[in-house]
Amino acid sequence: DNVAGWVKVSDIDKDHVDGLILIKEDGSPTYNWASIIDDQDYGINYIIRGNDHLSNTTKQVLVYNSMGHWLPEFAHVGLIHYQKKKLSKRDDAAGMLYYRDKGYDPDAVLNFMLRLGWGPRKDDKTTKTIDRDRALGLFLDGGKMRAAPSNMDLNMLEAFDRKYKAQKGVWRNKDRLVNE
Repeated sequence: DNVAGWVKVSDIDKDHVDGLILIKEDGSPTYNWASIIDDQDYGINYIIRGNDHLSNTTKQVLVYNSMGHWLPEFAHVGLIHYQKKKLSKRDDAAGMLYYRDKGYDPDAVLNFMLRLGWGPRKDDKTTKTIDRDRALGLFLDGGKMRAAPSNMDLNMLEAFDRKYKAQKGVWRNKDRLVNE
């Protein structure tokens, strides 16, 4: 795994693989089967997901191999915590519309999101801004993902938002943005 490193497969995991169910009684595919077929059909070669799915990988690798398919690369990252609990898709902060509707600068949101479980290898100051043109390259080549959980701290987002708005001559007036 590109984040967790070498993962030892336990005897319990091996036993679960022996009885792996790919099709449910109602005829629908299980997650492990559907995700493999989708990834192969769409040519997905790099899978980034939460480390809570690490146990699925052993099963999926065996299915990939039994089908003669090439293996994608895997990266299992730490989960994101928000307000002292695991971030849920039901939390407002899990969706990008939340940040847009609150009036946050898109570059501030990008820098904030980049730091959730990731950090640049050089100049690892948490509020140093990263230009959006360099962000993808830094993310893929010049940074490090963490397997440990990260904490979504909206104070950091506020700091990035102030920096970008000051640079761009934009300030927030209650709930709307005003250009100077």
